[in-house]
Amino acid sequence: MTPYERIALWNQKAGKSPLSPDDEAYWVLLENQTQRIEEELRELRTALKKRNLAKLLDAGCDLEVVVSGLNYMCGLEYKSAIQRVLDNNELKVVKDRQLVEDSIEPYRQKGIETKIVEVTLDGESYYSLHRVEDDKILKLNNHTKVDLSDII
Repeated sequence: MTPYERIALWNQKAGKSPLSPDDEAYWVLLENQTQRIEEELRELRTALKKRNLAKLLDAGCDLEVVVSGLNYMCGLEYKSAIQRVLDNNELKVVKDRQLVEDSIEPYRQKGIETKIVEVTLDGESYYSLHRVEDDKILKLNNHTKVDLSDII
């Protein structure tokens, strides 16, 4: 059983099963779960600020549980959706450095400073474009949005 499946089962046992989006209780359930996410995120930030690895690990795990719980409670095709999102994210890391270099200019025009990151893994070189300010991995030119419309 995957961690997501365990979290879904635990929520079922606790009476937190998906409802219909037509029901106001559905939205209340999701709003309440979002508050749990915010609580765990605050704990994660506190642990990070204090450089406390034990609490950082605990808060990170708790955050994954409440986010997975939210995804379960939504009652949508999470497994399909996450695969599409992961596939889409992988388009941001490529073997062709030129694709990354070609993506710098649009960010520069917006005043965003970028850097190219090269990683060698198992003898292969991979390239990605990062925002200098916070090291966020950026989308390359012609990056398409994930289409989840057919699974909602």
